[in-house]
This record gives sequence, structure tokens and C-alpha cells, in this order.
Amino acid sequence: MGNFLKLTLKSFLDTRWSSKANAITSLSLHLSEVKKGLESISNDLSNPEAVSNAKILLLLINYRFICTFSMWNKILQCIDRTNKALQRKDISIDHAAKLIDALRCTLQGLREADFKKNFQEAKNLAETMNLQAGFPDKRKKKVKKMANYEATDEGSNMTPEHLFKMQIYKIFDTLLSKLHWRYEQLRTICNDFSFLYGMSLESTSVLDFKKSAADLAIKYSKDLNMYQFTCEIQSFKFEASTIIPNIKTATPLDILQALHDFCLIESYPNINIAIRIFLTLPVTTASCERSFSKLKLIKNYLRSTIGQERLSNLSIMSIEYNIVKDINYDDVINEFAQMKARKVQF
Repeated sequence: MGNFLKLTLKSFLDTRWSSKANAITSLSLHLSEVKKGLESISNDLSNPEAVSNAKILLLLINYRFICTFSMWNKILQCIDRTNKALQRKDISIDHAAKLIDALRCTLQGLREADFKKNFQEAKNLAETMNLQAGFPDKRKKKVKKMANYEATDEGSNMTPEHLFKMQIYKIFDTLLSKLHWRYEQLRTICNDFSFLYGMSLESTSVLDFKKSAADLAIKYSKDLNMYQFTCEIQSFKFEASTIIPNIKTATPLDILQALHDFCLIESYPNINIAIRIFLTLPVTTASCERSFSKLKLIKNYLRSTIGQERLSNLSIMSIEYNIVKDINYDDVINEFAQMKARKVQF
């Protein structure tokens, strides 16, 4: 196989969309070389088990496989690009909702696109690989005729090409349904905090503003005081247009920055807390998974007896590497030496 491929094929994990996309992309670029490699292995009689596995894989590589492979490659590439964007540390709920909605529209466009181009690309690739370019006709089941009733086999009148399209449509419909559900969940959260945007501060009436603040305070009763929050919102509505330039386009992050710049945190503590809650709501579990990955790297078999305090400190240093690399180690060493130095009696 190594004589035909210029790179190593990628493996994939069931829980990682990126690994699936990388595996599909790597195979799609070198499918002809993979087929040649399998044919070479199948002719090598020195390893009967490898020969048997290679022949089984060669039987699976046909025109239908190429068509399915091509569609999955397009789907996974779209999902992978959005997935990487959602894993950024600074992404907020409202931006995540827009990205998911954009992905949903992209997949909807792929679903509604004509399959002729995909079939033609698969046909050209199949011809270069000396494969039959077409869907094989399946043997139809015999249907027994009963008195006054003639049973029909479901899908018996459909062509293999039409059946393939129906299966692809089911995949798209499942993905679109899941994305729509996730988008609606994020939009619900965004609607709860929508009154904290600059456009709402300028256009929403005081009564609606206080009602939205009260509803949010009920959902986050442990963090927000309803009476204080509604009073702060009523006052801040008129003050925001003065301290925030371009109030119509101001985001919650811009409003939070203005509160810090004008030292208004103590004057509007509940507004500060509400915006911080919105901006720190996790979009994905990527940050948590990164922490566990760091722990796995730090606490290896050589550090099996490490204490909890030291493990936590090493984990923080590893996670916050960008901050740690700027620390002057000479100052740290000198401070440590002063703490541990013992007084010597002469």
C-alpha cells in the first residue's frame, strides 16, 4: 500500500467530527491509489488474512460507494468548518446561533441542489478506476397474488438512483432537524437577554424593558435581585445613549466595557452580572474537554503520587500557557529562594 500512497490515511473517532472530516478528505483525494494498493495486497498470497480483507474492501468500492462518499465529504466539510468556529474561547451564544443557522442554510442548499453534478463526478472517477458507472438493479421480490387483492412491494417501482436519493434525503433531514432544534434552544437564550443590546436600549419602552428584566431575574433568581435590577434598567436606559457611542450597534460586550470605563460597576451591579452571565454561557463542552486532556498529559505514570494542590497549579499553568510564557522566571526563583532560605547562625 505504501508504494501507491504518498500520505497516511487518517483514522477517525466516533465523537469527533473533525477526525471524520479529515479521514474522508484524505481518502477522497487518494481513492484510486487506495484501490490500486488493495489490488496489490489481494495478489500477494504470502498473507491469506490480508488477501481476504483486501478482497472484501475491493467489493465495497463501487459507483454507489463513490456517490455516497462524495456527498458525505461535502456534508462533513461544512460541519467541520462550523464546528471549529464554535470551539473558540471568545464565542458567545448569539454568534453561535448565527453560525448554526448558517450551517443549516448551507445543508439545506446541498439538499435542494441537483444530484446530476455529483453523479457525473462519481461517474468520471469510477471510469478512471475501471468500475461500472451505474447503480446495479436489485432483484425484485416476488409478490403473491391473493383473491380480490394484489399486494405490491414498497419501492418496487423506484429506480436504484431514486432510492439512493431518498436515502441521502433522510440523512439531510435528520441533520437539519437536529440543527434546527439546537438553533431554537440558543435563540431562546438569546431572546431572554435581547433587551441588553444597544438597539433595544434605544427603541424599547420602559415598561417592556422592566418586564424583560423581571422575567430574566426570575430565571436567575440566585444571581439577580428583581427589584434592584428593574430599577437599574430603568435608569440605565437613558444613561446608556450618553456614555456609549453608536448605541444602535452596541453589543452586550460593548455595554459591559462602557460600565468598566466609566466606573459604573457599583452603580449597576445587576446589569453587570446579567451581561457577564450572557457572555460566559458555554456554547460547547470543548473548554471542559481541553481541561481533561491537559490533566491526562500532566498526571502520567511518572506523577502517579502527585498531590491535588500541585496538580491544580500545574494544570492552570498548562492551560494558561500564553500568560505563563511571559513570566520572568528569575523573579519567581528569587522569591522562592527567599521563602525557603533558612537563617544561618554564625
